[in-house]
Amino acid sequence: MGYRSDVGICISGKGREKAQFDQFCTHLKLFVNAQGGKLFGEWHADSWGWDDQNIVFFVESVKWYEDYPEVKQIEEFWEFCTTFDQMVSGVYIRIGEESNDIDHRVFGINPPWDEMSLARSIDVSSKLPLGSAKNDVLGEFIKEEEEEK
Repeated sequence: MGYRSDVGICISGKGREKAQFDQFCTHLKLFVNAQGGKLFGEWHADSWGWDDQNIVFFVESVKWYEDYPEVKQIEEFWEFCTTFDQMVSGVYIRIGEESNDIDHRVFGINPPWDEMSLARSIDVSSKLPLGSAKNDVLGEFIKEEEEEK
């Protein structure tokens, strides 16, 4: 099984001149070639992509151990990107299995929080009977409370 995490990274040129993002991408290509020629090569193609302003990576429920080569690859990518904080901005979010295991990092003058953000929420299944209590004891209790008001 192993310890698992959800991980997302967004590197953005939003709010900057397109030439800066393009220049960053040129540096990134050199970095990738020096690393063996593949960006996120260990991950499925559905886990990452880009457009003319953003590079995004997102995986769910992956084994996340610092000594794993694919984890090292992601960390090296992030560290590389942070050195270009005058050209791009970035957001890194990792949520582990433990409720207090959250790692989020940012760099640059305009971190892309609109594109990727951390949200904690409670998701209640639509299969649960909210709003339709049928237990007689609870029904009686609720009726009595309403009559008292």
